[in-house]
Amino acid sequence: MERIDLFTTIEITDFRGFRQLKLEGLQRVNLVVGLNNAGKTGLLEAVVLACDPNKWPALPGLLRSTSGNPGSRFLRWLVRDGATGEAEVCVASGGRRVVVKIGRDTHQGVAIADTKGWGACQVISVQMRKPEELVHVYARAARLQSGEEQIQALLHAVDGRVKKVRVDVGDDGSHLLVDLGLSEMIPLSQAGQGLNRLVAILSEIIGEKPQVCLLDEVENGLHYSVYEEVWTGIAEAATLMNVQVIATTHSRECLEAAHRAFSRRDPYDLSVVQLFRVEGGPQGRVLDKKLIAAALAGDIDLR
Repeated sequence: MERIDLFTTIEITDFRGFRQLKLEGLQRVNLVVGLNNAGKTGLLEAVVLACDPNKWPALPGLLRSTSGNPGSRFLRWLVRDGATGEAEVCVASGGRRVVVKIGRDTHQGVAIADTKGWGACQVISVQMRKPEELVHVYARAARLQSGEEQIQALLHAVDGRVKKVRVDVGDDGSHLLVDLGLSEMIPLSQAGQGLNRLVAILSEIIGEKPQVCLLDEVENGLHYSVYEEVWTGIAEAATLMNVQVIATTHSRECLEAAHRAFSRRDPYDLSVVQLFRVEGGPQGRVLDKKLIAAALAGDIDLR
């Protein structure tokens, strides 16, 4: 598959806590790791603005819990404290390069240049969807031509028991049912955490058709035993829909599961972005398959 929609490099200057960061070698799926306050959420916020600068009014509530006036309490802190000029985020691949400049504004807290971004970006909530919310997310995707078939094909590729998913409207409201080859279809809520999370992620990817999908704390609410299942589904969806995924995790088990899931695929389309704090601000490096395997085998802590 052609990869023209994927950016392979991101450069950040004076944004959030980053003084200067350059990451090269990004893949279709990228897992960001690092200690608390290493810049993981700030990196995702930079990607949001690089993809769609017009999303800045929504940025305060996308990835953080905030309160008060968004201009003074949040947006004014997008430009690094002590920076004398604008912040800048650049994503690039091959001959294509997109640069977004972020300046200070006394009224709104931030001033962003009128720049066309890389493409549509979808932030998927870290919270497990309530059953009634998941019905609406799934139905939106299923209404698209072949949307329902795509979700069911991806689910079946991950778990061969899955035959179909349907919306059931009853006296007690609308519910999602899944056919697992039992005597009758069962409520999706009874089919396990992994399948529930996969339906939510796949429905948002297929329903919204983003070019870039962000998953902050991808393991949130999941038992470690389903991590590999979820990563297999994410990998399948990213390839089918030509989506670039950037996820964060604090879990070594989640990282190991991602490595196992992608090791079964050709190509191995995963990179690990390790962020760490040094004097002067966060820095990072991008690890490919060989370095990821070596780090895990050597029991090096990548979280």
